[in-house]
Amino acid sequence: MRTAKTILFLPLFLALMATEAPGYYFGGLDDYAAGVPSQEEKLPFISSGRETFYSGTVVDIEPANRSILIRSRVPGFFGPELVGVPVQMNNTGTVNVCYRDTGECEVAGTEGWDTISSIAREVLLDSEIVIVGYEEDQSRIITITADSKPS
Repeated sequence: MRTAKTILFLPLFLALMATEAPGYYFGGLDDYAAGVPSQEEKLPFISSGRETFYSGTVVDIEPANRSILIRSRVPGFFGPELVGVPVQMNNTGTVNVCYRDTGECEVAGTEGWDTISSIAREVLLDSEIVIVGYEEDQSRIITITADSKPS
C-alpha cells in the first residue's frame, strides 16, 4: 500500500519540481522576530503606494486605444503564469530605449505615446519593457530594451 501511494505522488512531486515556482517563506509570527514583514504587511504585486510598476515583453501595440499589450509573469497557483496586461499611455511620459548589442541607451523622447508610436514596430515587438509611474496622471518613465539597434 505504501509503495502504491509513493508511485501515485511521485509524478505530482516531479511536476512541481519542474516548474519555475519561487520558494515562498511563510514564517507566520516568526517573521517579526526575523525582521521580515508578515504576509499582511506586504504590498500588492503591481502597486506600491501611489506608484505603479509594469514589467514584461511587448506583445502588441494598439494605436486606436493608445495602449500597448505587455506579456508579464505573475505568481500563480502552480508557479509563475504569463498574462497579457494592457497599459494605456498619454503624452506625459519619458521613453528610454536601450540596445543589448551595443549597450547603448538613449532618451527617445518625453511625449509618452507619441514617442512610442514613432519607434519602429520591429524594435518594439518582443522587446523588454519596464514602466514606472503614477496611476492618477499616467506620467511614467518607460524603458524599452531591444536586442539590436536598427540600421
